[in-house]
Amino acid sequence: MAFVPDSAFEHTLTGNFDERFLADTAVRYNQGWIVNRVMMMVPEFEPYADGSTLEDAAWATLVPRILVPGKFVAGGAEHMAQYAGIQLNEDTAMTLGFAGEMYANFGLTGGVIACGLYALFFALVFRVICLRAFTHPLWWSLVPFIFYSALKAEDDVAFVLNWTVKACVLLVGVVVFLPHFRRALFGPVPRTGHLPSIPAGPPGADPLRSAPLALR
Repeated sequence: MAFVPDSAFEHTLTGNFDERFLADTAVRYNQGWIVNRVMMMVPEFEPYADGSTLEDAAWATLVPRILVPGKFVAGGAEHMAQYAGIQLNEDTAMTLGFAGEMYANFGLTGGVIACGLYALFFALVFRVICLRAFTHPLWWSLVPFIFYSALKAEDDVAFVLNWTVKACVLLVGVVVFLPHFRRALFGPVPRTGHLPSIPAGPPGADPLRSAPLALR
């Protein structure tokens, strides 16, 4: 099956929203349809990957391309062709998504468990940031930066891992070279002192005049 859509920009610019364009656009953004394609292909026509795509994702994330020029290329074309039976042209980017990829690796039950562990990992990362943010609010600004790709269902594991790891590496560099930013994230928590209470004087009296001398 070939998926070669017309120019989306041309259709949008001219307002020519014909049935073919709308159908292709719905397919392009329907992640559930892609997962359904994977479940139709695997394992009847393509065997389970048994974790190989996750290994490729980890390898592509940790090893710079300059050292391994032929490592996995993000964009989804390879996995879409192999596990969903969809050939993409060079102008189209579609991926299996983490749900489709987990199923392609581990099947139905294993895929559900793998999706749960995948979500648990990012939930624990968010919990760490959340706990820090209660005392250092600047940590909240890191959430959209670090979780930019993790909160989208349409991105595959390779892209999510690559973005998350690179974002954390960049954050470490910022913390090391910008001391004010580092203090805002990791500095001591300022203690909020409590003002001593001023005893009430007689009715109608000035509270400052009736207060002890030490509090004036």
